[in-house]
Amino acid sequence: MLALRDADVTAVLVPVAEFSTGSAYALARRLLDAGVPVALATDCNLGTCFTTSMPFVITLACRELRLTPAEAVRAATLGGAQALRQPDIGHLRPGARADLVVLDAPSESWLPYRPGSTWCGTSCATARSSDRDQGPAVAEDRQ
Repeated sequence: MLALRDADVTAVLVPVAEFSTGSAYALARRLLDAGVPVALATDCNLGTCFTTSMPFVITLACRELRLTPAEAVRAATLGGAQALRQPDIGHLRPGARADLVVLDAPSESWLPYRPGSTWCGTSCATARSSDRDQGPAVAEDRQ
């Protein structure tokens, strides 16, 4: 685990593939505890994982990989950006690109415990905080 941390890599975990194939789940808790950044992905393909549901991935990450809801959401957003070496996405900071989804839930802790629920309330158009002179991002109701 320490070799992974020291190599500056992000471990990309695909728990739905393990769910679909009955394989052992990744040792996500050990990776995080060793300081290895973790990303979550669907690995959607016809052979081992035919789903694109990131909410289901977050649910499995909490239930099977022993991540907290906050850790799972972070791995699904910032973790993926780190794995792709894209420092301007996956977080909300000045200068970062912002593809936002506003969830209709009181906190991130609700996400993994209601699989199959629709939490998406609103999504916002892509914008950079440095684009303020062009006006605010436009919110679109996608329900």
